[in-house]
Amino acid sequence: MRNLYEDKALGKIPEQSYFAMVEQVQAEFNEKSAQFERLKSDQERATDIETALISFFTKAKQIATVQELTRDMLRTLIEKTILAMRTLEK
Repeated sequence: MRNLYEDKALGKIPEQSYFAMVEQVQAEFNEKSAQFERLKSDQERATDIETALISFFTKAKQIATVQELTRDMLRTLIEKTILAMRTLEK
């Protein structure tokens, strides 16, 4: 961008071409900024899903090793399942 400005100031490119190039650079910048925000949002969602799944499987492993399923264990498993499903639906 700096070189573009310098070329314009030195008269190496016409003013109309300069403004067209500046507009093109600005449009590309805006596009890349929007893409960055989408990727950032996708990454945050993936992290939320990963956290929910880790929590779910941790509880599932604890329950899988017991001989008898208690009411509290079942309630915890159901709660973790519901939380994981809500996270996945977002």
